[in-house]
Amino acid sequence: METIVDLLTSAAKFVPDKPLIIFEDNSYTYDYFEKETNKIANSLKDLGVKKGDGIALFLPSKPIFCSCCLAILKIGAMAAPFNYMFKEQEVNRMLKVTGCRTIITTKRGCEILENIIDDLPGLKDIILVAEDEQEKKSIDLKNLIIYEDLIRNASSDSIKADINPDDVALLMHSSGTTGIPKCIMETHKSIVFGGRNHVSMLKYNYLNERLVCPLPIYNNYGFVIQFISILTTVGTFIMIEKWDTEKVYEAMINYKVTRIGGTPTMFVYLLKGFNKELHCNIKLDACQVAGQKCSVEVLEQFEKTFKTKLIDSYGASEVAWATSGPVSGIYKKGSAGTTVGNTVVKIMDDNLNELAPNEIGEVVIKSDTAANGYWNNPEATKEFFTSSGWRSGDLGYMDTDGYLYIVDRKKDLIITGGANIYPADVEEVLYTHPKVSIVSVVGVPDEQKGELPVAYIICEEGETATEKEIIDFCRDKLAVYKAPRIVKFVESIPLGPTGKVLKKELKELAAKEFAL
Repeated sequence: METIVDLLTSAAKFVPDKPLIIFEDNSYTYDYFEKETNKIANSLKDLGVKKGDGIALFLPSKPIFCSCCLAILKIGAMAAPFNYMFKEQEVNRMLKVTGCRTIITTKRGCEILENIIDDLPGLKDIILVAEDEQEKKSIDLKNLIIYEDLIRNASSDSIKADINPDDVALLMHSSGTTGIPKCIMETHKSIVFGGRNHVSMLKYNYLNERLVCPLPIYNNYGFVIQFISILTTVGTFIMIEKWDTEKVYEAMINYKVTRIGGTPTMFVYLLKGFNKELHCNIKLDACQVAGQKCSVEVLEQFEKTFKTKLIDSYGASEVAWATSGPVSGIYKKGSAGTTVGNTVVKIMDDNLNELAPNEIGEVVIKSDTAANGYWNNPEATKEFFTSSGWRSGDLGYMDTDGYLYIVDRKKDLIITGGANIYPADVEEVLYTHPKVSIVSVVGVPDEQKGELPVAYIICEEGETATEKEIIDFCRDKLAVYKAPRIVKFVESIPLGPTGKVLKKELKELAAKEFAL
């Protein structure tokens, strides 16, 4: 079976001059990527990186992320992508969880590391990807290596590493409602199968696909689903660092884009920005929406506007892509579609007994796309990766035709604009505020973003705080999107007999009070 490395190497031999990535009008061919990744891989190997080592990637959505990630895999090492919006506390925690001795990052990342380096004795090498000479001189870290210096004289010959399909390729960060971060062990096999299932279900055309990706490349949807699908079909990947409706449309026109994948919010923005005179010649094949449930109204409006299907799908980093609406045949809008590839989805009760059609229970998934479990976390692995399949924690049902419907999330995960917010992460920070006594964070429905985080706070006796004060406090310590949009100061929060916050009751209260 092919590994991720094989996908690039074979394509570079077949179509060396074909563009693999286009970014800000710069084109990078398959041959360029093959040689560049070899140079990076050889440099890392000379640095002492070996098979099975983890290397953290704290990089923005630019081609350098893809080249570094693929280079790491060529050694047989593991890439650990971090969300580039992370701040000190989040970077610190993820470095400790992954145990990475090496990190590749930018000036921003180095500035964060300067403040936490004393708490990271295991971090051996910090590789700086600098924009200019000034950035190289502005960082004062003992273990700093300049990326350009590292690869300047490196060989572009391929490395003969012993890589097996079951080897772990990515340590993709995740988290649970306990607030303890987890890293999902995605293997070469699980990732390659994820890409194959995606291109098969959406009927990608070999050599002819040009996909624009406005998603963060450091998450599962951006890299594993979108980028690997393009590698699988030897297409061209148009990267956009951050969402910008105008830039997306420019890319669609200039590069005759055939596909786009994104979150519901992104497609809402596309529809709002559509200009019949300017965009009438855009010809798209079936496109994918994921990250959260997409409204039927958006699906239908997209189909009417672009004369093609927008396919709703369901998955997770632990299992890549599990279900999808079909490109041809009956598409039941409002459902998450039917299973892809060899994936088996069952609806089960708490004891993992399978339920009948139309009965609501937990969504449990078994597939060759499943990860190997959670890195250095055997308890969580045993709990979620069972003999019956991966327990998603999501509630849903299957109809008699095998279409999956997601009803609600068993977890307390909040998804805003396709980005995951774990309430415990926000609560942990808020508990460090001197005026906060008790806090609980829940999501409320929002028409554009899907959900928005709301913080319910009981202040310390004799203390008062303002909504702005709390939001600014969170934005200073967390990625901005995680900060509560609404803060409600209350006298009490619903608690169970053991003192545990009753999130379900609080969410219902918040939905009535703040739903937009």
